[in-house]
Amino acid sequence: MKSLILSLTLLMLFTSVSQPAEAQNVFVNGKALSSETIQMLESYYKIKCKDGRYWYDRESGLWGIEGQPAQGIILPGMDLGGNMRADASAGSTDVFINGREITLYELAELVNMTQTYITPGRYFLNSKGYAGLEGMPVSVNLFQIASRYYGQNKQSGFYRNRYTGIGSGSSGSTFYVIGKEFSYIN
Repeated sequence: MKSLILSLTLLMLFTSVSQPAEAQNVFVNGKALSSETIQMLESYYKIKCKDGRYWYDRESGLWGIEGQPAQGIILPGMDLGGNMRADASAGSTDVFINGREITLYELAELVNMTQTYITPGRYFLNSKGYAGLEGMPVSVNLFQIASRYYGQNKQSGFYRNRYTGIGSGSSGSTFYVIGKEFSYIN
């Protein structure tokens, strides 16, 4: 969940750009991305797409490597790949967020962060962090909870994703992302 909420890296499947795009094998939700889509992503994010198989949640902007928990958050609503499958991250918790069964790691992070038992069921999460049971009103903002939780439990205010190596942090009004051969400050 740390990578869900705090990485906010806006970097999906990427490392820094140094060469033009070559023929690639980038799959999102089981569907190969066209070279035009890859070039658009690389141009927009100023990065290079890595070959691989990924899942992407259009509602929340969460993404990850197939069979693994969420790695970060990018812009929601992009038309990337096919439809996200329930087994995209190989979860086994009976807790579904936007149709994807989350992993035990993600569930443990949610429980730690919210200090609440998470009942098996189907939940929604939008790109602003608002969440709740499917078909019901919003019950919580996970981004606000995560900000308080990780702010209280982290000394440096910096987080590095263990899969991508990309780090992010905030110091009040400034947000920054640091990766191999690139950085971004806002």
